Amino acid sequence: MSEVTRFLAPSNPLRRAGYRYLMSFSLLVAMGGGFHFIGSYWILYTDTSSPSSVAWLILAYWVPSLFVMPFAGVLVDRWNRRLILAATCAYLATLSSAVAVIMVTGHFQVEYLYLYGALSSLAHGVYWNALLAYLKDSLTTEELLHANSLNTALFQGGYLLGAGLAGILFYWIDALGCFAIDAASLSIGVLGWLTITRWFADKTHFRDASTKSSFLIDYWEGLQHVRSDWPLFLFALFAIVPRISAQMLNVLVVGFSKDVLSAGSAGFGVLDMAYGFGAMGCGFGLPLFLRRFKLRATLPTVALVGAAISCLAVSFTENLATAAVVLACFGACAHTVGILANTALQREASPEVIGRITSTIQVCQYLMIPPIIWWLGEYASMEQGRLIHQVVLRDSFVAGSVLLLCIAGISLVTAYPFLRRSLADD
Repeated sequence: MSEVTRFLAPSNPLRRAGYRYLMSFSLLVAMGGGFHFIGSYWILYTDTSSPSSVAWLILAYWVPSLFVMPFAGVLVDRWNRRLILAATCAYLATLSSAVAVIMVTGHFQVEYLYLYGALSSLAHGVYWNALLAYLKDSLTTEELLHANSLNTALFQGGYLLGAGLAGILFYWIDALGCFAIDAASLSIGVLGWLTITRWFADKTHFRDASTKSSFLIDYWEGLQHVRSDWPLFLFALFAIVPRISAQMLNVLVVGFSKDVLSAGSAGFGVLDMAYGFGAMGCGFGLPLFLRRFKLRATLPTVALVGAAISCLAVSFTENLATAAVVLACFGACAHTVGILANTALQREASPEVIGRITSTIQVCQYLMIPPIIWWLGEYASMEQGRLIHQVVLRDSFVAGSVLLLCIAGISLVTAYPFLRRSLADD
């Protein structure tokens, strides 16, 4: 045992060489995602100066996934999850490479980003579904909380590092360099998934594709598992919170940086980094916090209230530094809820149907998020705010805070009873 792993808790998956390998190439993939994010959203907002256009791009990234989610769940439960992860990375690398080639040839138009978002969204839902199931296959139940926390920390860490570097370097590398770096990082991800079998052997519990069972029968079986444990399903839905918070920032932060704080693309990168730092801090700190103070049934509600307060505070910030600090708190609170929800799902769900259960949860999430994003984008495009601030981009953060407070209220009748019962059973 190395000197580093000697000081890690027995439930920390970083003690495993295979998990460290997974995190290393996933970190590079996440960095590429940060470059892609800055490149696409900055050139779109610069061209349109409209938060509404950014919201429509986000919808392009989300809505098509809704139609593949049910198939994704059955796919993940039927076929090799590792190869699915490799294939989705290869598909996304091809898309980013295609955008880079179009830019090189001089035929790129900003409207192409909507098509790119729609095509890439077909793979994103499959990827995260398969990753959740793959981790359940490869790690012990005791390691899952640490794994979800570390995933949040390192994915967000890589993403924020990529976004920060992209914002700083954008003047020199432009959008072409951002998409090229994203394609290269995804190619590394393909290689990583193809070679990780040195440490994690493929599981054989998934159903062979040659079986006669139809898609509808398989998916119905997953729905029956959802119905049999309705409280778990409702609590797992709270994994939507970091998704909502991240997409809220995607709509608002680019305009907030450019038009309110006058911080330019570098400020956009810094604000995106700040949110990621908060999420990363949550990922590293949450297991330590729970080891010291134990899990309380009220924690998701408290975290949601903290996220709402942080979102409200952003609307009052006057400079980049203050906004960055507040967004870091926002990221930490939002991701606390997501980590707890995902860990509960992985611990409680059967490995044979976790893909279908996850896809059902994702379908519900993807039905809820697009209307929220559309509403926020339309609100941010109004002439002036209607709640607290006259400046509509500031007031949009107030609207987001009200939304999070509503979700906190819902958690009192869903998340709180589920955790109280689970803690009592333990």
